[in-house]
Amino acid sequence: MDVKELFAASVKQQQAANKPRTILIVAEADAAFSPTNPKIFRVRGIRSDTNERVYVIAEKSNDGQITPKQGDVLRADKSVKTGVSQKGDNEIFTAEYFHTYEKGFCLNAVMQPLPVRKATNNMLDAAVLAYDPDAAASILNGTELQANLVKEIVSQLKPWSAKEQSAITHDIAGRPLWGTGPISGMTPLVVVRYGAESFKVYGISGIRNNPDDRAAGYRFPNDNELSEKVASHPGVQNILKAIKGLSSDSATASQIDRIDVAVLPGISLAVGRDMITFSSKANREYFSVPDAYKVMVEGRDSFYGHKKSFIHLKNTRTGRVGVVDTAPAPGKLTAGVPLFAAEVARQQYRQDLAAGIAPQASSATTQQAPANQRPLSRRELAAVDDFDGPNATPAPVSQSVVEQIRQATDSASYDSEIDDDHYDMSGFAEDLAAIEGLTQDLGNEDINALLEEAQAISESRSKPQPRMG
Repeated sequence: MDVKELFAASVKQQQAANKPRTILIVAEADAAFSPTNPKIFRVRGIRSDTNERVYVIAEKSNDGQITPKQGDVLRADKSVKTGVSQKGDNEIFTAEYFHTYEKGFCLNAVMQPLPVRKATNNMLDAAVLAYDPDAAASILNGTELQANLVKEIVSQLKPWSAKEQSAITHDIAGRPLWGTGPISGMTPLVVVRYGAESFKVYGISGIRNNPDDRAAGYRFPNDNELSEKVASHPGVQNILKAIKGLSSDSATASQIDRIDVAVLPGISLAVGRDMITFSSKANREYFSVPDAYKVMVEGRDSFYGHKKSFIHLKNTRTGRVGVVDTAPAPGKLTAGVPLFAAEVARQQYRQDLAAGIAPQASSATTQQAPANQRPLSRRELAAVDDFDGPNATPAPVSQSVVEQIRQATDSASYDSEIDDDHYDMSGFAEDLAAIEGLTQDLGNEDINALLEEAQAISESRSKPQPRMG
């Protein structure tokens, strides 16, 4: 590479580094406010993607917008590097928009919003389904199905026992979703996929320790209780009957071995009822930026697909958890559940076998698509860094706040019944059946435009602040 090419490459690298982006940080201290403008604040925290300590400067859009306190997760939208700290060891970013995930969880997972329905108690109800394509999934060949299908589904329906962390077992700050035990509002589920077909199996959130005494608390289901539910599922029974039939029809073991069935973990998250009611009165969807999730397929009505999203979960006053805010994140929109890394690896394995290539261990991962980004429009408002006065920056903590968060979560009270059927949206199976076999790439949107729309919707909901029930 000659000097001209080196110069051009260096300029391109600098341009890429200075483009606006969305970053998530875990706050190490409460936000410090500017002495000259009480709406502008700076917070020190650890970036979730690089594990580096950074400062973020942002401006409150209204008095009701919540600023981060120690331990909260902050999403800084359209942020750019605008300097370094006085010691020169920490980068400073200025964000045009922000959202604080306080008193709850911040998930960054693939989300599919499900339609609002009327529950058995005549109240409006909705759920979003969440997945992590990089999570450990199970792939069984045909000869393994009879002995292991139920067992693998049961294993995936116990995310509290997962050996590996994922975006659906822990939040951005590393807090376990089930760290306090069973809790209503989160139901494990599994997608069983074979070829272009798939179905869902829902798990159990919690079971009363004493069936006659709600105050006795709840426990996680055991393997026998889950196995009984899984084994009775029509989809599971159909697969096992089909495999048994193939064996009876003299299909060879090598032929049956070519069948692959994927067991993919996910969770169903209840949406805060007040959030649904608030959005219903405003005549719009309960999730931000519906167009970001809308799938158009020729010959049928549009429906909502799957897209990487930021999901804000909060504890309700009755001890449940509920989704109170969503925002689309950089990534592709897919009609069906996106391919998991394990499925991609198995496909490559099959292709290598067909080509006569000795299969190699695959380390397939899901790449996050780069955002289509634009320059800041409000950067000048927070460009003056006047936070370095006395006591402006709290002293460094003696222990990493991230580690503290991972070791402690707020205890939850169980004032309401854990009702799994209430959040089991499998009743929509017929309506959504056409979605499940579709995994084509539907393209990328302008993520900054989507976040601007999400910010506007979030601000309109801040007064009054949605209350969940």
